Amino acid sequence: MGENIVWWAWIIVGGLFLLVELTTTTFFGLWMAIAALVPALTALIWPHFSLQWQLTLWIVAMLLCGWLWSRYNRKYLSPVAQEDSLAGQIGVLARECSASRPGLLLLQKPVMGASEWRCISDEPLPADTRVVVVAQPEPYLVRVERTQSIHQKTGGA
Repeated sequence: MGENIVWWAWIIVGGLFLLVELTTTTFFGLWMAIAALVPALTALIWPHFSLQWQLTLWIVAMLLCGWLWSRYNRKYLSPVAQEDSLAGQIGVLARECSASRPGLLLLQKPVMGASEWRCISDEPLPADTRVVVVAQPEPYLVRVERTQSIHQKTGGA
């Protein structure tokens, strides 16, 4: 009877990883959960399949899922889509910048895994200036422009 319950344990493991995925945005838990279905189905079809082989099968399935996701991610999520997610982000300069001297931009939330970006601007901008990202001319360099605060736009105090 204990052998018939093993596949349920894999379903529970998959459900727990789905719960982990709900709290993260990395797809790590999703691939672990999908990979847990492989030994679950194996244990359901062949109840005498050993636990060591089930664990091995799960590890191989996890690696395969991760590899397939990274291939898909590289192929279909182009740098243009990543650039679009960076454009429009608002941040503050930690170091002054100009067209000839890169500065350092701090973003409130990380984009593409980074909250600090090298930046350039057409006009010289001092540190602590609020700016918006307008382009990404190089992979780790963004072009910024000064942005107005709400008070400046509305004329408020």
